[in-house]
Amino acid sequence: MFPTTPLAPSKKGGYDFIPNSQHIMTNNNFVFSSTLSRKPNDFLVLEKVIQDFKETLNLLLELVKK
Repeated sequence: MFPTTPLAPSKKGGYDFIPNSQHIMTNNNFVFSSTLSRKPNDFLVLEKVIQDFKETLNLLLELVKK
């Protein structure tokens, strides 16, 4: 399924793949961007998270102009 995704213990006693989820949120928990990655290290997905945030922000700015 996710060959680069780490394995973690599951609630049922076995192991399962754990995709890495990253979010950019405001202080009041408004989510601007969310990315699901197969990379186990958060630093490795930083560039993707920032790119997704830029796309979301540009979309919001376009909507505000309308």
